[in-house]
Amino acid sequence: MKDSILFTRRPVPPIQTAKVTGGTVIGVVQDGKYRNVGESPLGAIFRPVAQTSPGTPSIAIRTSGSPVDLARAVRLALAQADPEVAVYDVRPMTEHLDNGNAFFPFRLGAFMTGLFGTMGLLLASIGLYGMIAYHVGQRTQEIGVRMALGARAADIIRDVLLQGGRFALIGIGVGIVLAAGLAQLLKGLLLGISPFDPITYAAVAGLLVAICLLASFVPARRATTVDPLIALRAE
Repeated sequence: MKDSILFTRRPVPPIQTAKVTGGTVIGVVQDGKYRNVGESPLGAIFRPVAQTSPGTPSIAIRTSGSPVDLARAVRLALAQADPEVAVYDVRPMTEHLDNGNAFFPFRLGAFMTGLFGTMGLLLASIGLYGMIAYHVGQRTQEIGVRMALGARAADIIRDVLLQGGRFALIGIGVGIVLAAGLAQLLKGLLLGISPFDPITYAAVAGLLVAICLLASFVPARRATTVDPLIALRAE
């Protein structure tokens, strides 16, 4: 090969020139990803455009400045090298990846997972609220008895909230264990994102705790405002 760029798996210092059989190594860099962003970095050998088969080559240029400011200089340099070369679709790498298909499967998977996760959280919240509210509502007679015996409304509400909070903590503990196990199965689909995001876990746990406390407070507060004689007759 002539004037080839060799990719290696080990980081090595830049090489200005090095003689190899059939050509000259003009640069050595680390491995890269060429088929999809989820693969492991692979080694590759680059050849000059003149040695490759005809087609539409692409050039990737790294710059420390603004990519937009570099576009005009790149066009001028290519025009000086070969005025017949048509240069088009010059854009930053981030825009190329955003508009391409590299991340489409992951974005689609993230969207569908987020959609089903949101629906599941909504259904779980509705069911949790209904179950806790029904359970507390069934204690109306008990609350009436306690009120008739002189218990304060604040004490009753506090006891009901503490019981609801215990239910919530038990459920959240079990849910975190199951979610952590499921996250291990999805770890391969997460690029640059940890499956154990503390902010997400804390947000979902806080929402469920708030729902449990609200579902406990509303019927308990309503029961404490009912006349004890009426509450005693409630079924």
